[in-house]
Amino acid sequence: MKKKLLAGLAVGGMMLGMAAMANADVILSSDFEDGTLQGWAPFAPFGGALILYDNGVDNAFMYATDTVAGGSLLAQAPGLSGDLSYLDSMIWDEFVYDHGSNTVISTYIMIHGSDTWYQSSNVLGAVGVWNSKAVDFNDATAWSIAGGGSASFTDVISNADGLFISMDTSNWSGTNWYESRIDNVVVNGTSAPVPVPATMLLFGTGLAGLVGSRIRRSKKA
Repeated sequence: MKKKLLAGLAVGGMMLGMAAMANADVILSSDFEDGTLQGWAPFAPFGGALILYDNGVDNAFMYATDTVAGGSLLAQAPGLSGDLSYLDSMIWDEFVYDHGSNTVISTYIMIHGSDTWYQSSNVLGAVGVWNSKAVDFNDATAWSIAGGGSASFTDVISNADGLFISMDTSNWSGTNWYESRIDNVVVNGTSAPVPVPATMLLFGTGLAGLVGSRIRRSKKA
């Protein structure tokens, strides 16, 4: 019975530690159904804007449009900066809407460091349909320097000025233009700091040791 108690405490402590280590969480989720940008804000729009569209039937999305001159519009997540190494992945849906110019545009995820930009690799999707996209923050090979200095990806993500969605836009003769529509953006990460699981594990094994000590003392008595 006593051995079972000790074993149970030890296993329980280990499970508690493992549960803490696996404490992955949704850091940011944006479906735009409430009519707001839900954690995103325009950054250096070059004459364009981030616009929300909702047809009233559960189909809201954010899009970038530029009616002045072509360029990239950046949607920034103001709440995500500093040490972002706890981020794991980001997924989103993307729709390229072509207004007659037959042009495929690109959407990138960008991380801005103090002097270096990194952007995610882009896989062009089909025009006129929704495409599911994803990027892994733990895979440095999925990112490339887009501008600035030569800091490593690890250094940049550990001290980032911000996380951005970059959306290309264009204007053709004032009539034919295209936009990138974004929806269902989810940023995942590990909410608990790494040292916490180890602390919890030590707590569990320490508790088992304390009970074991009491059992030994009771035997001597």
